[in-house]
Amino acid sequence: MDENCNRIKRLLELYREGRLNDEQKADVEYHLLYCPECIFLLTLVPSLSPD
Repeated sequence: MDENCNRIKRLLELYREGRLNDEQKADVEYHLLYCPECIFLLTLVPSLSPD
């Protein structure tokens, strides 16, 4: 996972909850176009936050 993936990974839970501003949302969506690992985290991992 590169530095950009690390940054996006920290945003995925907020993205899922609809809590990002427009610029952050666009960054996440652009990254998801080419990163299967982050797509996996978003779609198959129920929650990235510990309960």
